[in-house]
Amino acid sequence: MGDFGVIADVSTVIAQSLSQALRGLSQVEPPIAELNDLSETVQTPPPKLTVFLYEIAEDPTSRNRPPVRSQPPAPPTARKPPMALLLRYLVTPWGGDQATQHRMLGRALQTFYDDAILDGAQLSGSLAASTDSLHLSLTPLTLDQKSWVWSGTRFRSRTGCR
Repeated sequence: MGDFGVIADVSTVIAQSLSQALRGLSQVEPPIAELNDLSETVQTPPPKLTVFLYEIAEDPTSRNRPPVRSQPPAPPTARKPPMALLLRYLVTPWGGDQATQHRMLGRALQTFYDDAILDGAQLSGSLAASTDSLHLSLTPLTLDQKSWVWSGTRFRSRTGCR
């Protein structure tokens, strides 16, 4: 079970998984994935995929889970189950030509599709050696949601907000 650092741990796992998947795209200057708040210009080369956490929400489907009971030999107790979160990321290619950027996006989508559930040794930080797993999925956005994400990132980059 993750602790308060689980959001940072999930973000790191995603960036590391993408960086590893991008290695095979170029022998000369392989693209990398990095966590980025998009408040400043992304420095290239090398070509990069930025991973930007733009929304955090509680997973409503886990809201009414039963209490977690302690396992023997501990005294019997019950506590609330851990909060399940929905973390939404914007993955954006930078640098190289259009074909390279499209290959980076294609590799990211392939990685998330092929390894839609990350668990065990694929996890690090507070999630390492736990029974937790990350479930990855592509989230379709409405036009209003897309507008909200883009206007928010443009505002941050114009004002230097962090």
